[in-house]
Amino acid sequence: MKFIYKSRPPFLLILRLAKYDIDEVDHYLTSVEETHDSRLDNLRKLLESEKTDGLEDRLADDLAQLDDFAMIASEFAIIGLWRSVELYRGRAILATLDEKGAGIAFKNKKFVEHLTNLGIAEDTLSYAGSVNELRCLNNAIKHTRRVTGELSKFASWRKKKGEDLGNLSSHYRRLKPLTAEYLENLTEHFNEWWKKKTAQRGSAVNRP
Repeated sequence: MKFIYKSRPPFLLILRLAKYDIDEVDHYLTSVEETHDSRLDNLRKLLESEKTDGLEDRLADDLAQLDDFAMIASEFAIIGLWRSVELYRGRAILATLDEKGAGIAFKNKKFVEHLTNLGIAEDTLSYAGSVNELRCLNNAIKHTRRVTGELSKFASWRKKKGEDLGNLSSHYRRLKPLTAEYLENLTEHFNEWWKKKTAQRGSAVNRP
């Protein structure tokens, strides 16, 4: 394992970048939801003001498309939130390994093993279970758009295996702050590791 020494730990900056990424995802979903609500309100007003026979049936497709678009946007938000975690991991790995090791950030098992090698137990981090749920949800979106066996192990998805995922906005809103807490706690552990590694390096340099 090659440790890349620098005078200051980079992890607070990496955390800040991750928060920017999450804010962008949040802004995107909020914008979509506001547009959805506005267009839905306009359609409802049109239905109330126009008494044309069959108008409700003709607008049914419009209403369905609005809901479909909102559902897809919520899926993108979940994918974006998990991507923010992966990018954080990738940047952090670059600070603890050489560039060849950065790819393990996108392989969860390898990343957890790497943390263990650094003396960090991933399952003891704040909301590690929620971030693992986010990972499984991201995989379910990409592969089947249904509740997978892996995802059904989590409380919010229990007894729902095989069901459509549906609109995920509420799950995004639930997981977003927990993900931020996880990243902050992981940053604290990375900083502690950095301090120990720097102290060890200093002792080695000063050793006669």
